[in-house]
Amino acid sequence: MTTVPERVPLLHHSLEALLAQTYRPDRLILWLYDMILPDGARIGAGYLPDNLLALQAQGLEIRYCRDVGPHTKLLPAWAQFPAAAIVTVDDDTLYPPEWLGELVTSWQAQPDVIHCQRAHYITLEDDGLSVRPYPEWQTGAPGRLGPDHRLFATGHGGVLYPPGSLHAELTNEAVFRQLCPTQDDVWFKAMALLQGTPVRKVAPDSRDYPLIPGTEVRMLWSQNESGNDRQIRAVFAHYALLPLLAD
Repeated sequence: MTTVPERVPLLHHSLEALLAQTYRPDRLILWLYDMILPDGARIGAGYLPDNLLALQAQGLEIRYCRDVGPHTKLLPAWAQFPAAAIVTVDDDTLYPPEWLGELVTSWQAQPDVIHCQRAHYITLEDDGLSVRPYPEWQTGAPGRLGPDHRLFATGHGGVLYPPGSLHAELTNEAVFRQLCPTQDDVWFKAMALLQGTPVRKVAPDSRDYPLIPGTEVRMLWSQNESGNDRQIRAVFAHYALLPLLAD
């Protein structure tokens, strides 16, 4: 997990839900970088809010890294723990106690695919030569369990990435900052397609989880749908991904 300054005051709610999972992860890591909080305090200069310090005693690890935007939720962990299955989460979501155990059970049944609680189904134009705009994808992909290359895992539900499931281009910062700077889900999906790794949902119907009140600030997917589609088109064109959806 990573976060943005505006959400730090409420971040403990999501972290407490993760620490209360019935299936305990090997480690729970919050990746932080040099940031100025709304109250003017500066994280990265020896300061942490008391509510985060208290959670360290319960098993939370806080590590510092360079800010690479929303991609920070996965990239430093992917580099430091290459043999581990890594689960990404959003910082604005309350996950129920059984959430992680369900992901792990799904992964144990099919260890070579990406697992998620929530996904959309990528739809194509009638001629099959291009991807439809994001708002025209099949929201929640009802009834579609997978594994399927056209399932698009969304970070809100949490995503489990097995080791080796993403292409080495994942860490090409120059490219993702140019083509896909704010849509980490798009970038991670592109890297799964390049690696030939399909996506499977835990259940045929996607799960939605409650958001923490007050965390609506900087909900990137909702800011600019046309901007989202520009990034999708740019990444798909750069890596010639369309044929890989049918593999």
